[in-house]
Amino acid sequence: MKIALVTGGSRGIGHAICVRLASEGYHIIINYVSNDEAAQKTLEQVIAAGGTGELLKFDVSDHEASEKAVKDWQAAHPEEFIEVLVNNAGIRRDNLLLWMEQEDWYKVMKTNLDSFYNVTRPVLQPMVVHKRGRIINMASLSGQKGLPGQTNYSAAKGGIIAATKALSQEVAARKVTVNAVAPGFIRTDMVEGLDEAELKKTIPAKRFGEPEEVAELVAFLVSDKAAYINGQTISINGGLYEYIGRKMKHGIITLALAGMLAGMPAFAGNTSVAAMAEAPATDVTAIMTKIEKANAVMKTIECKFHQIRTIKASGKKNVADGNLYYNVDGRLAMRFTSPQGEYIISSGNKFYVHRGPKNAVFDVTKNAIVANMAGTLTGCVKGNPAKVAKDSNYDVKIEEKPEGYMVTLTTDNAARRGYSKIVLTYRKSDCILVKMVMDEPSGVSTSYEMSDIRKNTAFSDEVFKVPAKK
Repeated sequence: MKIALVTGGSRGIGHAICVRLASEGYHIIINYVSNDEAAQKTLEQVIAAGGTGELLKFDVSDHEASEKAVKDWQAAHPEEFIEVLVNNAGIRRDNLLLWMEQEDWYKVMKTNLDSFYNVTRPVLQPMVVHKRGRIINMASLSGQKGLPGQTNYSAAKGGIIAATKALSQEVAARKVTVNAVAPGFIRTDMVEGLDEAELKKTIPAKRFGEPEEVAELVAFLVSDKAAYINGQTISINGGLYEYIGRKMKHGIITLALAGMLAGMPAFAGNTSVAAMAEAPATDVTAIMTKIEKANAVMKTIECKFHQIRTIKASGKKNVADGNLYYNVDGRLAMRFTSPQGEYIISSGNKFYVHRGPKNAVFDVTKNAIVANMAGTLTGCVKGNPAKVAKDSNYDVKIEEKPEGYMVTLTTDNAARRGYSKIVLTYRKSDCILVKMVMDEPSGVSTSYEMSDIRKNTAFSDEVFKVPAKK
């Protein structure tokens, strides 16, 4: 009996590999860590494909658990051995290194790189003894090229590529081959929330790949026909060998930071001291005080907004319309639909992104970047630009113009904050925010124009809620 162990086999690429190898007559050991329902469905499809299989639940990032699971299986099957290992399990925790939490670095390294050692080592010895084995490691374009916002993921996948080359030389004489597969953008939950329409423009094939296409490559590499292919990293990316940042929205990096809030500005300030040197202190103080006092008496704000997001280099514009809500508890929600999908931005609990049948939910409390974005936006809407400037160390310029009080926030360190300038226009009559313009260092500018503004109206708390992830 031919036996294959596929880690992370319950979903996405792993699921497709399990089903494809089952069609070749393999008995599939489906590893997974938590999703019992998805794992069971994979097993059912393995059987439907003409193969046999079983579930083996353990966390590949846990060395002791991995070693115990493999050795217990081997003890229960003394006459058999695992001749195909697909190290597929992986996670992403994207962020710029500047803001990356230590937990996100180590979790990605443990799941994507340490797991290679944890699972491969106990599986390897029987392969060497039997003089037959195939090890396939799932790498990534990120590990080959390095992608901004994925320093941890790029490091882990780069390590996988190097380990593949080294191990292949150690075991080649024992007829064990070790190769890596480096997918580009494949349509799985690992790329959920990405702006597919925009990213497809950077791919020569003009589309995302399918998990089944990766599975076909894996099926070939584990076959006898691939016996002389060893130590290689084979790309399957539709021709995408270069990551050209200027051809992608700056939102790609924003997504790497905060889960892709397509069309929302990158509010990422996280420093402490304000510098109000661009205008006389008396002007700044008087106007700021007027704006803050006028807004302090308001319990709620409800309005419509018109969003225009412009990529300056190409002149391309994305337009969206939506509704904004703010209450006295400091909670803010923006609900709108853009060409890319439906979005609900709520500082009260979570960010929600919806595209067709899929959606993604991001907990504000678990991501400092997202929390800063929500806090900055809320402060601007509520009429606290002075506090926003102080909290995020912006230079401030105040101008009184016919259209209203114009507050301009700028910084010399745009890369740290994700944008270079914010211009806020408050209506003179009641100091309500009527327009926001945010310029990002990448050359993307987003404007919001408010209309139908209502103060101190009653609306349901339902506007702050987001649906659970489907």
